Amino acid sequence: MRKTYCLPFIVLWVIPLIIVASASGAAEEKTWTIRFHYEQPPTAPLPAYGFEPWAKDVEKATKGRVKVQIFPGDSLFKTKSDAVEAVRVGIADVAFFVRLGLFSSI
Repeated sequence: MRKTYCLPFIVLWVIPLIIVASASGAAEEKTWTIRFHYEQPPTAPLPAYGFEPWAKDVEKATKGRVKVQIFPGDSLFKTKSDAVEAVRVGIADVAFFVRLGLFSSI
């Protein structure tokens, strides 16, 4: 099974979206919404101090052209194994989950 890591996914897909949105001409004010799912509750430290401020910074940096819609906990799908499939089929654009164990399967 192929290993999936969220940080490289974010760097490879979300950052170019932000750059493209910033570089597009003023005549075309197209907006994008990124559906971001994470498995922790919204009061956990990583979402509270990482994901939420990041989403606001993305919107601020792109002057509102890229919005990050955040789905905490089990709001989009239920299990970790659903995260990869949900991104693959387009339910979520980015999914963050913690994978314990170096060689564990999802």
